[in-house]
Amino acid sequence: MNYSDFFEYEETVDRSLKSDKLLEYIKKYNIPNNDVIMYLAFSSCIAAAATRNNTRKMIHGKAPVNATCNQISSILSEYIFDKVDYFPSALDDYNAQFHGFDRLAGDHTNPYMISQQQFQDYLNGANTGEPQENIEEYLKVMALSNKASKILTVFRDYNTNQSLDIAHSINKKNYRSGNSRRFSTQKRDYIETYDMISALSNKPQENGVPLKVNFLNTYLKYIRKELTEEELKDSTEYKDMMTLFSKNNPNNCYINPASLYKNLSFNFSIDSLYLTKNLYFKKAVKEYSELSKTKKAYRYRITKSHDENIGETIGGNCYSSNIHFMIQGYNAPFSIHQDPNVIADLEKKYGISIEEGRILPPFTAVVPYKHTRGQRNGIGFIHMNRIKRLHPNSKEAKISEFSNNMQFYVKGITPISNEDLELENFEKNNLEIPDEELPTPNVDDDADAPSI
Repeated sequence: MNYSDFFEYEETVDRSLKSDKLLEYIKKYNIPNNDVIMYLAFSSCIAAAATRNNTRKMIHGKAPVNATCNQISSILSEYIFDKVDYFPSALDDYNAQFHGFDRLAGDHTNPYMISQQQFQDYLNGANTGEPQENIEEYLKVMALSNKASKILTVFRDYNTNQSLDIAHSINKKNYRSGNSRRFSTQKRDYIETYDMISALSNKPQENGVPLKVNFLNTYLKYIRKELTEEELKDSTEYKDMMTLFSKNNPNNCYINPASLYKNLSFNFSIDSLYLTKNLYFKKAVKEYSELSKTKKAYRYRITKSHDENIGETIGGNCYSSNIHFMIQGYNAPFSIHQDPNVIADLEKKYGISIEEGRILPPFTAVVPYKHTRGQRNGIGFIHMNRIKRLHPNSKEAKISEFSNNMQFYVKGITPISNEDLELENFEKNNLEIPDEELPTPNVDDDADAPSI
């Protein structure tokens, strides 16, 4: 899948190279100058490991839902989104769509605009001062995990391109020197080799832990300067991984140990974030099924639709079925692609029937955001008192109609009559991230909880 619509290689790498945080990481860790991909691979591992551990505590009842979800949102923001300056530029693009409401707001602040601080408050659970239902917390983590996994997918691809560039350079050098040795310069060969090593190294060893996890943990110790380069190369995990690669490189790809670490690190993080997305999606559906039986039911709605631009699956992670959660007070629905078989199983499990329908906001949202009470009042005031002056087909009129009636803005409605495994995966094969690498938790650590 091409994510260039919201993410450009060179611009993002350039922003990351200029980051003060990168300079801090280079001084503190074994990260080469200008190796922004190593920096992001290391940072993403911290985020993925912390997300799994916080989720594990919540599952076992050792941490409340709201504190856990706010902690995860803050971690994903600090360790992935902030590293590439994602939200500031994305929010600028988002706000540019609503400048037409400046004059409609009169002497008041345009209620459609979202400031950096307002969005950060939302991520931290501090923007409304109102009680949050669990479904809102679950969906926030679901959406952020989904978005973060896509960003890391871009950098994993960038790492593959870097390996190709190195192979081209070596081949040219060998040609000039008369050396006949050549490495593959076909990107497909590198993708297949990386995927093969990732899959083979993910099989549990005699101790029950995959080689991938042992290798990543050992390499992380080297990055944190707990091991020297000599100690790293002399470790069993490093040697076993290099042996695995040498025996499973049929296309003669040039992949150095650092590039292999970065690819496996991104794979671990992406897989963990997809697991997180799916777990919190299922929890949100369960919450919806319970809320639909209460007097709060009018605030929530779920629909499903088929994305005709996507085949049945892309890379095993992206599905053609779209699920849309609409919650009163939010700027846009929470929409993700999901396995249609999972959807059908959840409908059966919870005795619900998700209606068919597409949600088409007349603007592009960064991620769903819950407007503050003041913003909601301002949006409602404009809709009731100002919007009638506009042509009904104007951009502002369409946005206003959607914002005030999102739960009924569904196109094409026609009535229609292995969570256990995922929970188990949160229990094992995590990375060993020291507490000092992480933000201060919002909840107390239980003495018996696994450490990271």
